Formats: sequence, structure tokens, C-alpha cells
Amino acid sequence: DKIVLGPKEFRIGRYAGGDIALKYESGDFVFRTINGKRQISTVGELELIKKDLTALETYVQTADLTLVGIDNWTPIGSRFATYKGYFYGQGYRIYDISIVRDELGHDYLGLFGLIEGIIHGVHLVSGKLEVSVPTVGGICGINYSNGIISNCSNGAEIKNSHTGYIYPIQDGYSSGICGYSFSQIYGCYNTGNIETTQHAGGITGKSLKNLIACYNTGTIRGDTVGGITASAGNGMVYEACYNTGEIYGRSIQ
Repeated sequence: DKIVLGPKEFRIGRYAGGDIALKYESGDFVFRTINGKRQISTVGELELIKKDLTALETYVQTADLTLVGIDNWTPIGSRFATYKGYFYGQGYRIYDISIVRDELGHDYLGLFGLIEGIIHGVHLVSGKLEVSVPTVGGICGINYSNGIISNCSNGAEIKNSHTGYIYPIQDGYSSGICGYSFSQIYGCYNTGNIETTQHAGGITGKSLKNLIACYNTGTIRGDTVGGITASAGNGMVYEACYNTGEIYGRSIQ
């Protein structure tokens, strides 16, 4: 049962048709590509994205993935290195994310941390994020200026005990899709339960841009809460959104 398949080539997984292997060049692994698109069929390949965050590359998920065994997932992208690529989940699922953190070095938590790229068709089915940070979302912590999140879903449970202020985010924002969104989100839904000491929403904790065709069925608990978002920027528009989840809070939006 060899690990090395060829010169500088290592097996990282298998599928029905054979092995999944990556080449090792210049001290690092190299993505498999088809028609210029980087293939994500294993958790190892998903983690490999973290080594090339600012590249304007296209990634396509080609299999269901489980994060079992990774006790504390490190998000793809952070305030120190924004994710700027294009990730297409293609309807495949990601299971069993686990994040337990409260240190300041990881202010923006989720499957992705801070993004300025495109995330489309990513479905986080299960898991638990138990944190104390300014922003957390199942799909991403912050969707920044040029980011777009579309046709994504979250089923993971989120608990955020953060209080206070850490620049540049005031208070704490938690949600199923994106904790704090400066840009567009459309076609997304949340079924996971959200519980926080501050702002909580099914799709966003706070949104400065429009939310289109989104819905929530998860239970939301917090101080300032909303089925879709807990806090909306001036001029922000909801379009074709709805909530059927139970909402508990001091201030309900």
C-alpha cells in the first residue's frame, strides 16, 4: 500500500476510479487542475487553499467532505490574509466542522474567515462553532467589499459568547451564513441554531448590502436578533426573504 505513487507524487485520497494524488514541487504540494480550475476532492486539498489565499484562482469542490478529526478548524482567509479566490461547491456537502476559539488572532470565524472573492454553492451541513469572537458565520466571518456569497447553506450550530469591542467591529455578530457582510448575499439559507450574547441573525449578524432570496428556519437567540439579519445598514433592501425559525431576544428586527 504505497504512499508515493510516482516521482514527487503523493496519494492524499481515493475515489471509485482510483487514487487522488498531488505533485510535490519546490517545497510544496501542487493543486490538481482541470481546464484551469483547481480540484477540491479531499480535506487536504481544501486546507491547501490556505497557502495561496490571495490568488485569483477558481476552485471547484468535486466530492462531499467531512471535517471529522479536525478538532479546531482554521478558517480559509483571515484579517491578515484575505481570501480572494472563487470557490464553487457545486452542491456537494461539507460535514462536521468544529471550531472552539476565543483568542484575538482569529476574530473572523467560519468555514472561511475574511473573504473578498466569490463563494457559491457551498453547503455546510453539520458541526458546532463555539467561540467568543467579534464575528462568526457558518460560511464566513466577514464578507468584505467585493465579496459575493450565493446559493450557500448552513446547518451547523453556532454559539458566540463575545462581548465588548474590537476594532473595527463593534459588538459581536453571529449568523448561519456570514457574521458581518459589507457586500451581496443571495440565494442562501440557514437551518442551524444560533445563540449569542449580542447580535444574531439567520443569514447575517449585520448586513450593509442587499439580501436577496434568503431564508432561515433555525432558532435564533441573542440580544438584538432577526430571522434574516440582526442589523441592517442604511438603504439595505430585503428581497424575497423569509423566516420561519423561532426568535428570542431583547430587540427583534
